[in-house]
Amino acid sequence: MDKGYFDFAKYGSIGISWVLSTSIYLYLGYKGGTYLDGKLGSAPIFLLLGLLLAIGLSVGSLIGEIVALTRDMEDRKASSKRQHEPVGRALDREKNNNSSQEEDRKRRGNGNR
Repeated sequence: MDKGYFDFAKYGSIGISWVLSTSIYLYLGYKGGTYLDGKLGSAPIFLLLGLLLAIGLSVGSLIGEIVALTRDMEDRKASSKRQHEPVGRALDREKNNNSSQEEDRKRRGNGNR
């Protein structure tokens, strides 16, 4: 699948999720606030509190989704880097090659002096 379509779907789903959750939170904040204001006769106080709570929950859910997305992207980058590193015996051979090359350099340096 093309990476552009994958990114579009990922970010599009975050936007749709945020809009739907915001509308649900605002509806529940409005209904709950007007219900409490009607019961207690406190005019717009609970309505405003309900709407502010809804906005806070909406922003909190958006931040949570963005954090999860960035964590997922970092995990994917780390796993792709790990795929390119030598594993097992190849890693041991690479370490041995590097250490033997360093020993050769030291010998050449000491022998020339």
